[in-house]
Amino acid sequence: MLKSSMLSRVFLKRAAIATVVLCMTLSVSAQRWTGIATEGNPDVELTYKGGNIGQDGKLLMPRQVREAMVNKEALQQYNSGRTLSLIGTVVAIPFGGAVGAGIGLLLAANGNVNDENRAAVNIGSGILIGVGAVGIGTGFYIVSLGQKKIKNSVLLHNSNLKKDVSWRVDFGITSTGGAGLTLRF
Repeated sequence: MLKSSMLSRVFLKRAAIATVVLCMTLSVSAQRWTGIATEGNPDVELTYKGGNIGQDGKLLMPRQVREAMVNKEALQQYNSGRTLSLIGTVVAIPFGGAVGAGIGLLLAANGNVNDENRAAVNIGSGILIGVGAVGIGTGFYIVSLGQKKIKNSVLLHNSNLKKDVSWRVDFGITSTGGAGLTLRF
């Protein structure tokens, strides 16, 4: 019994460390942007960086992205990508629990199971770990498909923006200090 309680404490300690690392990662990811925009502007280019969509260096929330995307096809791809990402996450999380349960079963059974039952425990936990790993992989694949659709929707939105091509020719002082014609874009 002593071994089991020690394993529980070790597991809880590792789970706490993993949670802290995850929160720090999410915090650093959120700090890449300079703030949160109050509204999306349909006339300004969107940027896609690390799974987040921004505009003028500010992070856009999903509602604001939908407001900014006036192109129906881009909006449809964005919504589809968000749905796929959500489905992938929902698929991956429970299978991650299966992997954890399989590993926990192996650790808890180590030394507490007689030799007759050890093979059954090892097979059972191996199946849990294997099925969980396949589920996590499938979930991550679905999330990556969703992220790819979101990135394509941003590219499609940006390609349909009116590009303001303006230039003018002036006579004046050049950047090197001489006199001549300057072409400004």
